[in-house]
Amino acid sequence: MKAFSLLLLCVILTVTCTPENDRDNMAYIPVTQGKCDADTSHAYHYVLPEKHGGIIPLWIILDSGGDGLLAVNKTKPAVEEIPCVVIGSDLVRNNYTGYKQAIGVLIDDACRKFPVSKDMVFIAGFSGGARMAFEFARDYPVQGVLMCGAGPSPDLLQNLPFPLYMIS
Repeated sequence: MKAFSLLLLCVILTVTCTPENDRDNMAYIPVTQGKCDADTSHAYHYVLPEKHGGIIPLWIILDSGGDGLLAVNKTKPAVEEIPCVVIGSDLVRNNYTGYKQAIGVLIDDACRKFPVSKDMVFIAGFSGGARMAFEFARDYPVQGVLMCGAGPSPDLLQNLPFPLYMIS
């Protein structure tokens, strides 16, 4: 895991320290809408590279208002040089009672439809979406959590089975 963190840091530093005109952005398909086969009421928006080799990471992005399109559009510029699938749920939102199960259904659907695997799932969220991402990751295996604008109480930060990055 330390090697992954070091690699991620190197990628971030390379991306942020490279002049704009020297970057080779990866071509992504336009943001597209989909629905989970197991629960057709669960719509989502997603983006993935036009070309990729093999299995790539899956990023689940949660918006506190359940706006998957907004979540994916805000995330897309950050992944233009990193091949991954980014999915934003239109169902999961603040006060949605079955959010953990809905996220699990979304991950299962993505693993059937896209070149991703449950071994390479990351989850992120803003505000209430960050809280739901953290709580989901406490019960289900993920490779990392990115929380923006919200954070757990300090007593919940002990012995986490995943890397956690918080931005406030």
